[in-house]
Amino acid sequence: MDGLKVMDIRKGVTEDIDSIMSIVGQVVAEMAAYGNFQWTSEYPTAHRFQQDIKNQSLFVAVKNRAVLGFIVVDRIEPSEYASVAWNREDPACVIHRFAVRGGARRHGIASILEAHACKLARKSGLHYLKTDTNSSNQGMQGFLKSRNYRYTGDVFFAKCTNAFYCYDKAL
Repeated sequence: MDGLKVMDIRKGVTEDIDSIMSIVGQVVAEMAAYGNFQWTSEYPTAHRFQQDIKNQSLFVAVKNRAVLGFIVVDRIEPSEYASVAWNREDPACVIHRFAVRGGARRHGIASILEAHACKLARKSGLHYLKTDTNSSNQGMQGFLKSRNYRYTGDVFFAKCTNAFYCYDKAL
């Protein structure tokens, strides 16, 4: 993964779906191994990513035409977020569906994708980000804390037994 300088972040396209679903398959297996069922064979689906492409909210990290990771950034807040005591009441960009291919991790790709989300928010005139992750997903919790996100509360999503921890970040 040397030479990340030649990595590109671009909007996702339909041709990326197979690569994205391959990453999803890796992540689902890893999560299940430690009891995190945040992602399953039912979520996220190729159809969901196709909707993200249509909404122009899916971004991929690409090097040598290979998709290394992806992030979805939009302004759509799940209805469950209404019960959370967020640190601000400002409009926010929301990070959904975020992952890096197993062999590409620990090379700063997640940080580059998250920085891209910050850039998108600022470009939209927003200075606030929100996201959530399963309470079993200690890796993502650590990543968010390292990027200056603050824990704001828990939510529960349908079909999930574990709480999801909510985080926000002022830009």
